[in-house]
Amino acid sequence: LSGATEHRMYPYALATIAYRAAELGDLETTESRCAQAMAAIERLGAEPDRIAELTVATARGIVARSLGTYDVAVTEFLRAAEIARSVGRLGVAGALLSSASDASTNAGDADAAITIATEGLALARQAGLPTAITLNLTALAGALTDQDPIRAQALLRESRELRATFDYEGWVELHRARSEE
Repeated sequence: LSGATEHRMYPYALATIAYRAAELGDLETTESRCAQAMAAIERLGAEPDRIAELTVATARGIVARSLGTYDVAVTEFLRAAEIARSVGRLGVAGALLSSASDASTNAGDADAAITIATEGLALARQAGLPTAITLNLTALAGALTDQDPIRAQALLRESRELRATFDYEGWVELHRARSEE
């Protein structure tokens, strides 16, 4: 398409391709599209909602997690959460913090994971986003498994009970939250 590379949403289109590639495990496409999206942001400027930057950081976090480089995953998910928070998308930030917490647990840093999930849970509750709440309850339970198994079980029970009240697909809600916040 003529002029597509100059369209204001071009960076987001590249970032979306990167995100989809990350979900499919296509590491090469993910990184090349992330790099292209960031170059396009440099050239065109970031959107007010910074959605392309958020999507790039999330895609890179997914790749890092899949490669087992959990410290990198934590960094990328925290970066994405900070971007979301900076533009007022508290529910999305909360959901991303659950991913950062899970990666931190996998990296062997339960204390950091507890801190991150606790913050994510507070943001998710503040935003009133049930899926993000359940994600953080589960992340917090995972981080607490060795330190406080009784509390971990209670958190999992709360997550299951909340999830049982859902009458929708959880990820659909998160995607809608991105557009509504």
